[in-house]
Amino acid sequence: MTGVQTCALPISAATDNFQLRRFVLDGREYQSVEQAYQALKFGNAPKHEGIRALRPRIDESASSHGMRCWNAGQTGRGIRDDWDVVKVEVGHLIYGDFMVPGADPKLYSEITDTTRMVQVVEESLEDYNATFTKKMPLVMFVDAVSHVAHISRIIRQPLGNALLLGVDGSGRQSLARLATAMSEFDCFQIEIAKNYGKVEWRDDLKKALLIAGDEGKSLTFLFTDTQIVKESFLEDLNNILNTGEVPNLFDDNEVNSITSNMRPIAQAAGLPATKVALYSLFVKRVRKNVHMALCMSPLSSEFAARLRNFPSLVNNCTIDFFAPWPEEALRNVAFTQLESTDLGSDEIKNGIVTTCGVIHQSVEVQSEIGRASCRERV
Repeated sequence: MTGVQTCALPISAATDNFQLRRFVLDGREYQSVEQAYQALKFGNAPKHEGIRALRPRIDESASSHGMRCWNAGQTGRGIRDDWDVVKVEVGHLIYGDFMVPGADPKLYSEITDTTRMVQVVEESLEDYNATFTKKMPLVMFVDAVSHVAHISRIIRQPLGNALLLGVDGSGRQSLARLATAMSEFDCFQIEIAKNYGKVEWRDDLKKALLIAGDEGKSLTFLFTDTQIVKESFLEDLNNILNTGEVPNLFDDNEVNSITSNMRPIAQAAGLPATKVALYSLFVKRVRKNVHMALCMSPLSSEFAARLRNFPSLVNNCTIDFFAPWPEEALRNVAFTQLESTDLGSDEIKNGIVTTCGVIHQSVEVQSEIGRASCRERV
């Protein structure tokens, strides 16, 4: 463990403590004992799990070296093979169950063909835009698809909730919506109006919980820190993450309606039909079917305080950290925007595409220089 402590340094701005229980290989992701055995035998599944659990909490500049230290056997015995045997780069070790759309059951396995992976997600994006009126004109690339795979894995887990950390414009909401659609879940998000307050917030919570508990539908509750009109919103979300309910959310008539709807379900399952047992069944269905996707910026001045005041935002969520997009992503976006524009020659177009990427990255570099000198985000 000493090797990891020296080469995988924690993010200085981290506000949560790593807990070993976050490092879990859930056998329910595999369709057979043999598949799970093969994944463990060749070591890629534990490596993927190590990246998923550790990478959001270590310094990005040292993450590649840190992951190699972990892989070299510093964290335990039995997984000591060379990283070079993995067919993809460290940052592109991806597992998912979406490579065969419509498959039943879905096959959770390592994805080595990143080109095909991007094509599959692009096809899902086309289906999304054809289904919903609010279009998402996204440019897909490997890093974005890896976030889709990560979010999809989180929300498909029992009691799976995601804390998506990144700056505004990093694609957290869009990729969460796409992952939700690919998982065949409903996506629920509040709409902030001028007079939106606690009453409207409680009404929206009731709608979401009734969809999950009463109707039994799986849904992703998408929420961003820009929608925090009152800090009590986070207290309610903290309660849902922790217990699956918000105290005193439903009045007596609504509770009677809920227990009445739960009665035939309880009888079919052979459960007692008392009022307490029926409402408890409703809460269990809520916890099973509601999956939070909380989008927050770690640069916010209130971020650290909110995590301390509402610990379930960290303890009951899996973190997915949206790092700055790589050069490949910036070039892809620029090329897509200029694809239909006649610039005279491909050489000129490629030069402009490269320039766009350089400009974007140079601004990030200068922002970091300004932050280091002024101790403020620029």
